[in-house]
This record gives sequence, C-alpha cells and structure tokens, in this order.
Amino acid sequence: MHILRFIRNFINVRNALKTENFSTKELHTIALQSCVEYEKLYLQEQAQVLQEENLRAKMQLDFLNAQATLQSTKAQVLNTLVQCQSMLKSLKDNAAINRANAMVSFLQVVGNVTNGGGISAHSNNVMQTINLIGLDDQSQKLKDFLDKVSDELNDLQDLQKLQKCTHIYAPSLETLPNIPIRIYAFSTLENATNYFLLENGETHSGDTMLFKSQELGKHKIEFISQNDQKTEKSVIELQVSDESLRGLK
Repeated sequence: MHILRFIRNFINVRNALKTENFSTKELHTIALQSCVEYEKLYLQEQAQVLQEENLRAKMQLDFLNAQATLQSTKAQVLNTLVQCQSMLKSLKDNAAINRANAMVSFLQVVGNVTNGGGISAHSNNVMQTINLIGLDDQSQKLKDFLDKVSDELNDLQDLQKLQKCTHIYAPSLETLPNIPIRIYAFSTLENATNYFLLENGETHSGDTMLFKSQELGKHKIEFISQNDQKTEKSVIELQVSDESLRGLK
C-alpha cells in the first residue's frame, strides 16, 4: 500500500461526501472503505500490467529465439553446401589426376615396347577406358544433392525476408471513450529509435503507450522503429465504441 496515495484518496472521498447527511463516524468509515477498495483495484491493475509486460517480454524472447534458430539453420545448410562443393571439386580433381596418371603409364608402356603394331591394336580400347575414369554416377548424385541443398538455402533466405522486425499488440482491440488502453510493441532492429505515431501526427517514444480518445470509430496506430540502415513499422487498429452499443455488433 502506498500510504501517501491512501491518505490523499481518503481526504478526497471525505471532502466529496461532506455535503451528504453522514455523521463523522459514518463519513470516516465510508471514506476508509472506499480507499481500501481503490487500493485493491490499483493492485489488480498493476498485476495486470505486470502480466502484460511479461507477455510482451515472452513474445519478444520467442521471436528472438526463432530468429536465432533460423540463423543457425542457415549456417548449417551453408556449411553443408560448402562441404558438398569441396567434395565435388575433389572428385573432379582426383578423376583428372587419375586420368593423367593412367595416360602417363600407358605412354611409358608404349615407349618400352618393340612391337608397335601390337600396341596400336589396343590403344583405342585403352584410351576409351582412361577417359571413363571419373565418369561414374557418384559425381552426379553428389551434384544433385548439392542442388537440393542450394534450393533449401534459398528457401531459408526467402523465409527470413518474410520475417517482420516490428510487432505491436494490445490486450483488447476495443475500448470506450476516454478509457485508456495500453499498447505494447517491440523491435529487433539494432540501435533503433522506437516510437508510436497516431493519426493526428502525435508521437510517443518508447515501446509502450496508453491510448485514449473520445472520438468514436477506428483509430490507426503505427509503431515505427528505425536506425541508420532501415525503417520498419507495424500497424494496429483500435475501436472506440459508444458504451450503449458495446457488445451489440
């Protein structure tokens, strides 16, 4: 209990009821009960605000964890892609080396024989066999897998582009005239300036604000986050309803 607030409310209630026909004891009793009820309502409101702040923090943490998971997945896929490219290049290089070695060995054989006619009869078959080195289907299978990994990496890149950096929400999308409603937002932009922008051009800095209006109808509120590189925004619409029409839609 905030003692100064309690005393102030007690005095205000007592002064407001002085014109009524209450005895001093009754007046003090009513004022005391009113202040106790006010404190209960105040504590309930603060507990609700705390719950909403915890919800905002959890949403922000979940979003950051999702981003971290996406970045980790991209890194893993990219690592696999690099390894595949290295293996494919290694297979091609080894095949070229093996063909060259086979060619050298064949030429050495040719250079050491005396019956050239006998060698020429087999040279075409030998050359065809040497040229088949490295042409098995393993390289093609690896290339196909490499293409698949590249497609997955592109899909992850597209998924990251769809992610929003800013988010805005309110516990309720409807309120009454001049009844405030708290709006929450968060941004994942680094070194960013965050603020709310109302339809009338009014701005509120930070990532929480209290909105109220006496004008009935829909009200658009933007949450804007910007740094030196980019500007991101999210929009929410709140309905200010006539109390007599509330819940009759």
